Amino acid sequence: MGINNNQIKVHQDKHAAKVRNYYILRSCNNNCLMCVYANKSNEMMHLEDIASDLKSLDKNTKTIYVSGGEPTLHPDFFEILKKARANFNGNIHILTNGRTFSINTFIKKLDLDIGNAVFGVPFHSSYPKVFDEITQVPGSFMQTVKGINNLTSAGQSVELRIIINMLNYSMLPEIAWFIRKNFPAVDKVLFISMDLIGNAAINKDILAVRISKTTPYLHKAIDILEGHFQILLNQIPLCLLDPDYHKFAHRGTFVEREHSFSKWCKNCIRKKDCGGTWKSYISFFGSEEFKPIK
Repeated sequence: MGINNNQIKVHQDKHAAKVRNYYILRSCNNNCLMCVYANKSNEMMHLEDIASDLKSLDKNTKTIYVSGGEPTLHPDFFEILKKARANFNGNIHILTNGRTFSINTFIKKLDLDIGNAVFGVPFHSSYPKVFDEITQVPGSFMQTVKGINNLTSAGQSVELRIIINMLNYSMLPEIAWFIRKNFPAVDKVLFISMDLIGNAAINKDILAVRISKTTPYLHKAIDILEGHFQILLNQIPLCLLDPDYHKFAHRGTFVEREHSFSKWCKNCIRKKDCGGTWKSYISFFGSEEFKPIK
């Protein structure tokens, strides 16, 4: 046993606190077109290794992520959550597609004290056909909807993650209305520009879209959601948003190997408040789209 370098990633948030991400397994029951992994494997972390690592966390680690692949497929998923909370007092984020929580016998096992944990669930479209096209799994829309509602009914905090791409950007207002109607107990809605790596790089010809083309629809979606949910935007530069929507942009973590500013950003007065965008995005589209705020 032992931990491989690709099973844990550590970076810092905007306050210089450490964020630790445990990729507890690589396999997944979806095969999303924009997944950052192109190759799924049976590789997984062992419970004993995770528990040992949790005991060694330093005081500057404020957040941990439990992710994959699909972490709920790990045979020790619930034990991992118990170990995480027993050894860590900070924020715990579980990144899951939510489908496993549609199973009533599985959701009942979530009867454990994990405190201020957040379940981050991608929600691709309010249209089942489009949703299932993106996940490449028939029936995944209905399972995800049920899983989200089972989580909120169980009293868990849920963050919906909308990864903006060519297949869903014009539907953002419809997605927002669907969320308001069907997920009133959700806490947060997060809009994320797409990282063009893994499956997303393979499928870039049908998925890649300029952020500036999506923002009119994004603005409308925010108008629908504002006042009902917390709203955050990730890797959507301030200069591509109308000023009234700057307050939703999230500086978050900035990882040098993943994120970047354009060559124009050095003269922007809001650079320190901006999260930039993905390096892969600039590599694909270039940087002429970005204009410094003066």
